[in-house]
Amino acid sequence: MVLQFLATVVFVSLLLPSYATNNISLSISSDFNYGPLPAAYDTDIVNITIEVWELEDETLPWNVTLQLPVQGGLQSICTNNTNGSSVCDSMSQENLYLDVLETNISVINGVLPENASSVVNKTGSVNFYFKEPWNNTFESIVITVSIQLKPNIAFSLENGVLFIANLTNDAETASDNASLIIVSSPVTVVMDATPYQNLEAGDTINYTISITHLSDDLGNVTDLWVYGSHNTPEASLVPGSVSIVLPTNPFNRTALSDADYTGGIYISELASDSTATIYLSLRVLDGAKVGGIIGAHVTVDYQHTAAANKSNTFTVSGYDFVSLKSVTFQNSGTYLSLGSTLNIGTTETARFEFQLPLGTVPGCAIQFDFPSGAVPFEFVKGEVRAPASLTFLTPNAKLVDSAGFISSSVSRRRKRSDRMKRAGPAARVTYTIGTITNPSSGGSSGANVTAVVTFGPTASLVSVGQTISADVSLILNGAIAFQAQQSAVITAPELSITKSVQASDNSTNPDTVNFTVTVEHTGTSTGPAYQVVINDAAENFEIQFGSLIPSPRPSSFTIIQDEKFDWIVASLPVGQTLVLSYIAKPRGDGAKLVEGDTYLNASVKFYSAPPSSQVTAVLYGPYAAVTCVKREENELTNLLLQHGFTVLSFFAALILGAVIVFIVFVVWMKLSKKGVSGDVRPASALEEMRGYGGQTVILNANEAMRKGDSITGYSSVPPEESIVYALTLPDKMAMYRELDNQDIVSTITVDKDIENERTQALKDATILLVQSLRINNDINIQVEEKCLATFRKLTLQITKKQDAEFHKAIADVYQMISVKNREKLEQLIVKHRAEKQEMRRKLEGASDAERKEVMGLLDQQQNTEKSELAYMLKLEQDEETEKLRKEFAIRKRMALKDAQFQLLEDVKKEGRLHEDQAEWLIKEHQQNQESVEKVYDDEISRQRLILEEKLSRRRALAVAKESQEEMHSELLNTMAVHQLQVVDKLAKQDIIDEDQLERCKEEIKEEMLKSKERYDKERTRQEGELQTRLRDLKKQRLAQKAKEHQAEVAELEKKQKEQQTQGQIAPLAQLEAKATLLSHQRSELTELENEIDKAHAKELEQLRDNVALETKEQLRAKEVALMEKLKPEGLTSEQMDKILKQHTKDLDRLQSAQDEQKREQQNNLKDKLAKRRQEWHQRKEDEKREQEQLREHEKTLVKKLLDGQASVSEEERDRILKEHEKQMVKLENSLTLNKLQQKRMLEAKLAEKRERQMEQLQKKQLREVKKEEKRHANDDEEDEEEGHQSTIAMMKKHAEQKMSVLQGDKIKLEEEMDKIRSDMVEERANALKEQEERLGAMMAGMQMEKARELAKIEEQQKAIHSLKSNLMDELGDQGKLSDPECKKVIEKHQEQQDVLSKKLAAEREKQQNAMQKRLNERVMLRESTMVQQHEEELRSISKSAPNKIAARMRKAARKIRQNMEKEQFREDMEKETTQLIEDLKRQFEVKRLQVVQDQELNFIAGLVRLGEFTKPELRGVLQTLFPMKSAEQTEEILQKLYTDTPKTNKKEDLSVSQASNLGERIKATALDSVSPTASPAAGRAKSAKRRSVKKRNSQVDLGKPGARPEPVGQSSTPEFDERPPRSKSAKSRPGSSAKKFKS
Repeated sequence: MVLQFLATVVFVSLLLPSYATNNISLSISSDFNYGPLPAAYDTDIVNITIEVWELEDETLPWNVTLQLPVQGGLQSICTNNTNGSSVCDSMSQENLYLDVLETNISVINGVLPENASSVVNKTGSVNFYFKEPWNNTFESIVITVSIQLKPNIAFSLENGVLFIANLTNDAETASDNASLIIVSSPVTVVMDATPYQNLEAGDTINYTISITHLSDDLGNVTDLWVYGSHNTPEASLVPGSVSIVLPTNPFNRTALSDADYTGGIYISELASDSTATIYLSLRVLDGAKVGGIIGAHVTVDYQHTAAANKSNTFTVSGYDFVSLKSVTFQNSGTYLSLGSTLNIGTTETARFEFQLPLGTVPGCAIQFDFPSGAVPFEFVKGEVRAPASLTFLTPNAKLVDSAGFISSSVSRRRKRSDRMKRAGPAARVTYTIGTITNPSSGGSSGANVTAVVTFGPTASLVSVGQTISADVSLILNGAIAFQAQQSAVITAPELSITKSVQASDNSTNPDTVNFTVTVEHTGTSTGPAYQVVINDAAENFEIQFGSLIPSPRPSSFTIIQDEKFDWIVASLPVGQTLVLSYIAKPRGDGAKLVEGDTYLNASVKFYSAPPSSQVTAVLYGPYAAVTCVKREENELTNLLLQHGFTVLSFFAALILGAVIVFIVFVVWMKLSKKGVSGDVRPASALEEMRGYGGQTVILNANEAMRKGDSITGYSSVPPEESIVYALTLPDKMAMYRELDNQDIVSTITVDKDIENERTQALKDATILLVQSLRINNDINIQVEEKCLATFRKLTLQITKKQDAEFHKAIADVYQMISVKNREKLEQLIVKHRAEKQEMRRKLEGASDAERKEVMGLLDQQQNTEKSELAYMLKLEQDEETEKLRKEFAIRKRMALKDAQFQLLEDVKKEGRLHEDQAEWLIKEHQQNQESVEKVYDDEISRQRLILEEKLSRRRALAVAKESQEEMHSELLNTMAVHQLQVVDKLAKQDIIDEDQLERCKEEIKEEMLKSKERYDKERTRQEGELQTRLRDLKKQRLAQKAKEHQAEVAELEKKQKEQQTQGQIAPLAQLEAKATLLSHQRSELTELENEIDKAHAKELEQLRDNVALETKEQLRAKEVALMEKLKPEGLTSEQMDKILKQHTKDLDRLQSAQDEQKREQQNNLKDKLAKRRQEWHQRKEDEKREQEQLREHEKTLVKKLLDGQASVSEEERDRILKEHEKQMVKLENSLTLNKLQQKRMLEAKLAEKRERQMEQLQKKQLREVKKEEKRHANDDEEDEEEGHQSTIAMMKKHAEQKMSVLQGDKIKLEEEMDKIRSDMVEERANALKEQEERLGAMMAGMQMEKARELAKIEEQQKAIHSLKSNLMDELGDQGKLSDPECKKVIEKHQEQQDVLSKKLAAEREKQQNAMQKRLNERVMLRESTMVQQHEEELRSISKSAPNKIAARMRKAARKIRQNMEKEQFREDMEKETTQLIEDLKRQFEVKRLQVVQDQELNFIAGLVRLGEFTKPELRGVLQTLFPMKSAEQTEEILQKLYTDTPKTNKKEDLSVSQASNLGERIKATALDSVSPTASPAAGRAKSAKRRSVKKRNSQVDLGKPGARPEPVGQSSTPEFDERPPRSKSAKSRPGSSAKKFKS
């Protein structure tokens, strides 16, 4: 840096002579003069004085302005005067020379008037305003302005800075000026380095430091101190390199010590215009950072004396830096090996190759950044290859395994309310290499260093179809030195294997077969397969190796035992196919083959990556393919050899020869369909059925499985076929049905697309929701990856399972359909055969022409019936298969929903979410799912409208085509009639005779038929060519549009992934954006197809017009030729011209009428289409409203059902809601299925109508036949020929009538369609009702299950109570209740009861409190969320309302609704809380009863032990008490009761058993419980018994005075004093005294 000195020449200049200088003066006061003028150092304070004398005009206001020296922009600075007035100035902010400190206004010999000054801002000036005129009360006014100069000012002016004072009023102007010299640093320092770039460690830098005293300085520079410094870690001073050259001795360099460089070099004086030069050298050290800089700095302090009494100390400095050589990259050796696709398990490489100069590179690392927030790769190893001379600071950094890669993530936490918009972390994996040093000693400049990271995707980290992005960076010196970025789609191979066998020749019984094994990528395969291993076997077959394919055999092809093959293929790219084919014949003429079918297997297995891959690859397979051959033995007997030629005569040989030929023929006919290969050739009956059903009806289930979908697989044309195909069909009905067929194909394509998009969107919504939790740091990345990996694996398993089940189910459906179709076609074939046989019988006496005509009509009728049946069967089979497909699609979605719930549960569990977080997660998930469902419901309604319009447009084109054909026919027929009219007119004019007339007419008719034939043939030929050309063009345009759409989707997905990388995850917004794009693309595709249809129809119309025009010209020429031919007969030229003119006029008139009719027809079609479009829109809105109402109705219904339950647990509530959701999915609109059902129902109505009409017609025709037969029988005068002609005419008439019925379609389609829609709505309502009933039954079943559970426990408790009571009675009768051991058992039981009661009560209270707390927290959270939503609604109203009044009204209405919502919410939550608490009470009661029963059983076991009851007796008692329990359950209870063996002998056991009445007591109690009434005697006995018991009870103590423990679980159990034990003597031994017990 150079600081320049600037001094200005001092002068005072007078301005223009017109100024009155005697009225104002300006002077500057400073500490010293620089020459003759005032001067100041920077930072000095200077005073400027302005004095104003008497003005000439003393009556006017006036002002004074001080202009300041400024540069650049201006700013306002305000200060206060000493007299209190305020002054502001405007001056530069950047190049400001000074600061205004203070201003002052005073007067000489007088008093300053009031309001003598005011402030006005002007550019670069200080302004003083005097509002009052000069009044001679003072001699002069003195204005003083104090300023301070700014430091380090550098000027380029020659004359210093100029200050100008101006005095102005309306009458006169005066000014004065003065200059000020600002003295700045007159010394400069310049530092120069050589060399200055591309340096390395060990290099030397030479510095030259020039210190110069400028020549225009008038002062002295003394006492200079020079200090130097540099980057010490990277460079060092070369010893002995410091020296100086002074201006006093310019030719002598004086050496200095190294310490002087940093300690200071002293120069006593430096004269003006002289320079002192210092030299030094630095050496670059090994620690210098490669690619960095080394800086050196010098500072000079000195004293400047401008005058004897004024001096200043200045500091100036200079610096310079040099750059070090950077790392050089090798582009060929630096790359990231990701391609556009990436197979699971493949090894990928990130490689950086560079040349390292001498020096040090710190902070080296290879860094992988993944915007998705998840690490999709398995990192295998990192390696640095470098010369041995290089040193690495980090140990073992040159080679690390997977543990050497460190994963991290960075995120920003935001509020939960902003969760969908927060910034997301990018997952980062780092391979830290550390510091690398290439030393100057031993190292080499440009040492080659290669850093390599090996990694790859694994199945546990990624999923197929996932797009991953990676930024790989080489970090040097802590900054990115090189970066590569790529994205790739994860791919995986999917191969299929088929093995087929067929006869290798066309002989009747082939003995050789051709085996073919085909391995190919499926339609869903996305990546190459590696290490493909094909195993095939043809056991017991002799292979013809010359026929083996592949040929020549590769080295990896192995033949084992001449009948097995192993073929290993290193890789199989997508789209390529492997074929193994060979011809073989059975060994030993098939004797080694088993009887019946022999199954031959082939298998394939393959990997997702080559064997050399260091990443975990996926093994697929082995997948097997099976084929079978059937052994059939055909033995032909040679009769000639049996009988022998020697014993047969020549004639016998002839006879036998004929017999042999006949037998061989029969055998050939029987066995021609069979062979070793098992390839059964189709029977003639099946071929006949194919002729009936065409190619659209399923007749063979296996063939249908190969074709796939019955709708598209059995379509007559591909989807990309031009509409010309349908419009050129000769039959009108066939044309409209083909349009319907194309509509069905388009519909199912859209239906499947929307279905797949909906499923993917539902899945993506959940995945994005989970990712948002990780972005918000609610869960960590490990939890996210683990849960999502499990979810993806589960969804893949679901897909495979559903596909396998669907494949099996559709095979069964195809089998059922094929049987049904064959049955119906066979019935029609039998019917047609009978009709033809009957017709041939009737036509036995008819001529060939008559027979041909009538049979032609019958064939036409039967062909129509064939078409009708085939079309109906096609509709039925399509409906059946679509039902099944839709059912499995629903199953798949339901399974996906279960997987989604499982994912959320995993996230809650693994992430350890709090209850509020879990609550938010579930609620957000439900809202997202509902929103996605609504989007696609709307899309289905929208697509239904679009498809309806598309079909209507096509039908309009068909109507236009029919109209064109009619017009062409009318035109050509008119021209034919013209020719006939010509000859008729000539005959009337006797120009030609009758014979000539007939001959001309025959010629005209014959020529007309030929013209018609040529017309049809030429039109058909041109239409075929046009159809082929337009089909190819349509295919190209559709493919181009599909490619554009793919690019748009890819761009959107890329943009959304970038947003996700930045943390801007808004699941609904992203999903809706994609759904909108796909919907728009579907609309674009439909519009393109409509445009193509219209263009193709126009070209077809033009083609037909051209062909008709050519035919018209030909007929015109024929007409002229006919007239020329008739000229010799007397036709004049004038007559001919007149006739031709008239005909031309007729044709023109006809053409005009047709054009008008065409325009009117087009207008009608447009109006009709517009009207129907309105109806479709209305229907769409109705469907949307109906769907919303349906959802709301079902939601309300489920709520009512739930509210009606006394107790519902959370698990039960979730189960009910899931079941409801499943049922709702089944009621969704299905585009294809609805359309198929409508068409099938419409066809059924048409068929029913035709059947009724045909039945009526047959009855009518039968009456006519009988009447005609009766007439023939009664008419004797009618000859045989007349009767025959009459019969033939009637047969023709009847055939035409039947055709009219078959082809007639007088049904009103719109009315019928409305009825069909009503029927479908009714069916849907019934289905909805059934669903509601099922849901109600399910909830009732759940309540019944609870009731049964409780009733079962209570019944068991009642039985236990009965057993305990009777045991006590029995022990009392035995006198054992007073035993100390018995009393101890009873007391212990009572204590246990008390403890258990307290424990259960405490536990119940604890559980209820915890449940209540949790529910209260949930209610508060939900209510808080609702309040936030309500506040947001009110804010949106304020923003959207047009004015404040409208806003208030809308807010008031919304608040009313919100209050209702809050009230309803509180009621719902209160009901839910009550249900949950009641369910908790029920569960606790069940648990309590079970615990108490266990305690009771333990107590009873003690009583059993005391009473010494036997096992058989107890077993009988238990069987009586528990008659519904099985033997195992009874034994289980018995083991609990009979724990110890009583210590008595057999005799005592016998006596006890004999003495025990427990069994009888139990039976009596059981009978009492079932007997509604008792006998009086029994009543008296019971009363006596009670009295006896009451008397004894006062002497018995069971823990409480006079009370026996109440059996737990029976609150209504009688107290002990009501059912006391009875003594044996009281019951069985009269007269004996009762035993008494004392407590």
